[in-house]
This record gives sequence, C-alpha cells and structure tokens, in this order.
Amino acid sequence: MILRCRFTKLGDIAYISHLDLLKIFIRALRRSNIEVYYSEGFHPHPKISSSSALSLGIQSYAEFMDIDIKNEDDRASFVQRMNDSLPEGIDIVECKVIEKSEPLTKLMSHSLYEFDFDVETTGISEIIKDVMSKEEFIVKKKNKKKQIKDVDIRERIYSLEFDADKNKIRAILMNSPEGALKPTDMLKAINERYDENISPYRIVKIASMMVKEDSINII
Repeated sequence: MILRCRFTKLGDIAYISHLDLLKIFIRALRRSNIEVYYSEGFHPHPKISSSSALSLGIQSYAEFMDIDIKNEDDRASFVQRMNDSLPEGIDIVECKVIEKSEPLTKLMSHSLYEFDFDVETTGISEIIKDVMSKEEFIVKKKNKKKQIKDVDIRERIYSLEFDADKNKIRAILMNSPEGALKPTDMLKAINERYDENISPYRIVKIASMMVKEDSINII
C-alpha cells in the first residue's frame, strides 16, 4: 500500500539536507514499528520517494513523501505514530492511499512561495511589474560541468506579485526536471539587475502544483 504524505518542514529543521530528511523518515518508520517494502538487488533500500529537494533555509507547508507500507492495518494509526517519532518542525498533515504513479518530481511542475518582510518595502511593486513585462530575463549560471551558460529565468516564473497589505511577495516558480528556479536565485537576479537589496526575513513554500497551459492544479 502506497501512502502519499504531505508534511511540513518548519523552523530550524529547514536547514537539514534532503538526504538527511530521508534518513529522518526512515528512522521514524523504524521507531514507529511500521514495516515498508524494500527494493531488490545488492543494495536494497526502503521504498520511499519524495518531492524535489528544497533549498536549505526555505520552510515549507507542502512537502511530499510516498511510502510503500507492508501492513494495511497500519494505515489508520500511521499519521499519529509517525508524528510522535518525527522531530519538531516536521508534521504529517495529510496522508492518502494512491495507486502506483509517476514520480512526485514529475507530478509537481511548480511551487508557490511567499516572501515575508518585517520592514517597510518601497519600489518592489514597480520592479515586479517590470520583471513580468519582460519577454526574457537572462542570467549567467554555472552548470554541472562548471561552464557558464545564459539562462532565461523569465520563462520559469509563472506568476509574481507583491501584496502591499500583507507586505509579502508571492511567486509561482517552475520546479521540475525540465527546469527549476530557486526563490533565492530569483531574488539574487532581481537585486543584481535593479541594484536593490530585497531581503525577506522568511521564505515559505505554500503549495506544490501542476501547471499545464492555463490550468493550475494544487497537489
């Protein structure tokens, strides 16, 4: 039985790596006495898979983990037992049974982020309007081979707006194997282009979604 779990990653736990996050879930499963299926081969590993890695320091209300459990009777108490074993900041808030499907990284093409400010901000709204009016926004980026390439980040920004009443930026950014844009990289590019110092005290991932043409489906 495959369980798709949505969980939080809040507070100091936002600074642990993606690999350490997987290890935390494996340890929690063991402490909870929840058996999972293992892969075959010379190096079997628990059949769990997660959504795309989150940048260090970015908090989230919408991380996902697929876990293939052996005993269907564990389903009813799964969330409570896991939450009792997971560290502060990680809480499973929803869990549902799914059929075998595509990897989570392919099901979630975009992420919704909020950038929160604790000081008065000026000029952000005009800068954001200018960014969204552009057909392209080229930045220099180093690839895995350490080669410098031109990357158009504008095509990776689905939406970008400033909420003056709540003093925050909301952005839907591409987050898929075909291309991803980290919220910190977007801010860095904007600050360099406009000679600004836009610096939120917190960046939070609010939702994961699949964007197809003009439709948005929240996962």
